[in-house]
Amino acid sequence: DMVILYDSLQLAHKCILNSFYGYVMR
Repeated sequence: DMVILYDSLQLAHKCILNSFYGYVMR
């Protein structure tokens, strides 16, 4: 159960980082 939570958290973190960098670096 914790593995799924960690995996989804990592995915969300990557998405947020990608959108953040896309917003800053345009």
